[in-house]
Amino acid sequence: MTWVLANKCIEFQQHRFMQTNKKTLKLPLELDTLKKIQDSHHQAIKQNIKLQWREYLLGEMNKNLNQKYNFYAFEDIRFYDKSELKNIIVRFE
Repeated sequence: MTWVLANKCIEFQQHRFMQTNKKTLKLPLELDTLKKIQDSHHQAIKQNIKLQWREYLLGEMNKNLNQKYNFYAFEDIRFYDKSELKNIIVRFE
């Protein structure tokens, strides 16, 4: 699992926290304007990364629950009652 998280972190290194695109910046700028642009860019990138992490972690949890516990295909309630998954869910409730 560690290598998966490491690869995801490397993927996020492609995101730049500071705006360095010269076309967007249209230099020279006043310092206040530059600060506003950088703050706005930083907030947008930060929010984007948070959403991507959330989607990734939820996807991994779904995949693992489906593989290990057959989460989405309980045909027989007796199978569910005997499964470890029920114990886990009861603890969360």
